[in-house]
Amino acid sequence: MSDASRFDALCVHAGADIPGLDMATPPISPPIFQSSVFETPDLAVLHRAMNGEPGAYVYSRHANPTVAAFEAAVAALEDAETAVATASGMGAITATLLSRLKAGDGVVTTSALYGNTRQLLDAYLAPLGVAVHHLTAEAIVAEGVPPGTRIVFTEPISNPLLVVADVPRLAEAAHAVGARLVVDNTFATPFHCRPLALGADVVVHSATKYLGGHGDLVAGVAAGAAALVEPIRRAARVLGANGAPFEAWLALRGLRTLHLRMARHADNAARVAAFLADHPKVRAVHYPGLPGHPTHAAARRILERGFGGMVTFELAAGEADGRAAFERFLGGLATIPFAASLADVGTMLSHPATTSHRDLLAAERMALGIGEGLVRLSCGIEAADDIVADLARGLAEV
Repeated sequence: MSDASRFDALCVHAGADIPGLDMATPPISPPIFQSSVFETPDLAVLHRAMNGEPGAYVYSRHANPTVAAFEAAVAALEDAETAVATASGMGAITATLLSRLKAGDGVVTTSALYGNTRQLLDAYLAPLGVAVHHLTAEAIVAEGVPPGTRIVFTEPISNPLLVVADVPRLAEAAHAVGARLVVDNTFATPFHCRPLALGADVVVHSATKYLGGHGDLVAGVAAGAAALVEPIRRAARVLGANGAPFEAWLALRGLRTLHLRMARHADNAARVAAFLADHPKVRAVHYPGLPGHPTHAAARRILERGFGGMVTFELAAGEADGRAAFERFLGGLATIPFAASLADVGTMLSHPATTSHRDLLAAERMALGIGEGLVRLSCGIEAADDIVADLARGLAEV
């Protein structure tokens, strides 16, 4: 079986075996165990459950069978020893960071980063005494990681400029000083990239996005070796950031078609990027599949089966007119909605300056290349011609 065939099979079948569910005729669709608490027959079982043994349940903040099935599925797709589900992607990131960082420790991130991750580090962890450094991936690789660093954090496809990080080289830089590399794989998904196989130590996701894929859940997950994930699980439990059974069931259902959806997302994104690259109303297109993209070479090395379903582009307007140009563009669209998220089956767009990166100062945003005329497009699974036609309508108004 080829790697692609194996991955497709895992999407369809992983998570079917629920720990602790022993039935002669098990259900094809994993059931939802919508219970906050479980009857415990004796202290021995209670002890097993409280110690986190698979198949032993006492309280759903600690463990739940449906959640365990989702965790097993993600672990299989990421080729990880284990995984822990959380209430959101930020819950997974927060629990991961807090499981390893204390006052005096350092964390290094690539500067191309999701706005809320940056805010967590700068506004909440830095005041607690964690040394936070935002560096370009090139600087991390060339100059090394500062001593005292415990975590290096990156995104293989960054939000929103789609900068591709050279995960193997970042892993080498992190491990050279005894740090762990944590990778937010939300944009790439294991369909395009499996960071653990490239040297990363922990991979996190907003399962709200492509893993779930239908815009109907909020969840997160972290995966890796048990020695690293179990402290994350404990942190999530104490923080109240545990995964929920209904969300886990929805995410499991989404995983069944992940391989089909991601292939269509990626094909449509490639078509849209080519259209935008030749449009006079577009100043620049940020899409790692284009040969002129600054990280195209890295993308070809670490991404498989395409370059993801996202395309970010800059409207041909000055910064002073950028927001007005975006409003005109938005007003010309007939079918693509403006929504502050991504990775749904339907195409949607966002305005990073006022959504994902709204908490940054204008100067900070501009230094990152996030201006008022920047548009982040999440390409859905509709016909590519329909997506292009609606973009053409919007651009005609710019």
